[in-house]
Formats: sequence, C-alpha cells, structure tokens
Amino acid sequence: SYTNFKFSKKELRNNLNSKNNSIDISLNVKNNGKISGKEVVQAYVSAPNGKLSKPSIELKAFAKTKELKSKESQKISMSIDQSTLASYNSENSKWVIEKGLYKVYISSSSDVRNVKPMKFYVKKDIIVDDVTNVMSPTEDVLMNRNHK
Repeated sequence: SYTNFKFSKKELRNNLNSKNNSIDISLNVKNNGKISGKEVVQAYVSAPNGKLSKPSIELKAFAKTKELKSKESQKISMSIDQSTLASYNSENSKWVIEKGLYKVYISSSSDVRNVKPMKFYVKKDIIVDDVTNVMSPTEDVLMNRNHK
C-alpha cells in the first residue's frame, strides 16, 4: 500500500474452553496516510516451548480491510480456530494444544520485532483430536531383497 495504517483498540478473547474453541481478535485499523488504500492485518502466534516442536512464530489468521480513505477507520475481526494451534503428538496419536503462555502479534508483515504481543494462557494441555493410526502394520514385515 502507498499509505500507512495504525492498529488500535486491539482485543483478544480466549474461547478455547468454550463452545467456540477459538481465539477471537478484534481491532481498529485507521488509514493515517493522505491517500486511500487497503491493508492486510495478520495475526502471528508464538507458542510456548513444550514437548512438541513448533516454529518460533506462525501466521494463524489474516483479514483485509475495505478501501479506506484518508483518516477513515474500520473494525476488523479474526478468529484462530483451535485446530490451527494444535500440534501432532506421534507418541499418543493426538492433536494437542500444549499448556503455557502464547503470544499473538498483530502486524502487516512477519517482522514483529517492534510489535507488542497480546497474550493468552492455556492452563492444561487441550486434546483437539484423537486419531487412530490406521496405517500401522499389524505384523512385522521382513524385506527380502533377493526375492524374484
């Protein structure tokens, strides 16, 4: 965009243990520039250091504003579904949101070094999905490379 935007009134609601099972985010986006333009608002999440390996930061949601005139504002809402926060635990075949402190960065790019995060805490591991390992061999398979 050829203009600049300001994010304000950022709010985060942790609904992971409710019927919604999501993290809901809302904020105001204001065009502070002199010309009209659109902005893509991105939500990046940093998960706690747990047993399961995760990237340091992941894009979890995004939304685009309408064309905003100079000094015009728009309220943006985004939801991060619990399934996108979960990691697969191969030891017990479950998708899990690990307990701990999560940070959510609202930005227009993946460079979040100067962004103050919103935070939410997961008190105990949340099992999102319990899957069956259907492709596991039922008996040992021996490979005979000399078989013709």
